[in-house]
Amino acid sequence: REIIDAKASYFLPEDERKRRVKKWEEEASEARRSIARFHLEGLWVGNYGDSGQELINVTYSGDTLMAAKVTGDTNVPRGKISFTAELSPTNSSSLDPLKVSFDNEAT
Repeated sequence: REIIDAKASYFLPEDERKRRVKKWEEEASEARRSIARFHLEGLWVGNYGDSGQELINVTYSGDTLMAAKVTGDTNVPRGKISFTAELSPTNSSSLDPLKVSFDNEAT
């Protein structure tokens, strides 16, 4: 029923479409708050060959996963953010496809 409503909303007045979009955004936000995290929070150890083992602390801030270095190196010093991942839902149809390749493949 909701999918039919979504398709039919194209023909609704602008203010009604905005109201429905706001409602759906609020429902999606509430659903995200109700879903358990990916359970990645905590300390993680990685083995980086010559660099040895390194430790990161994974935390969340809203829909963003952050990994801070506990043990630093020349690439990312201790206490600095090593990487982040935005976990909020997006409209995947608006993303360009990714090309996956391996080091031994010609580009």
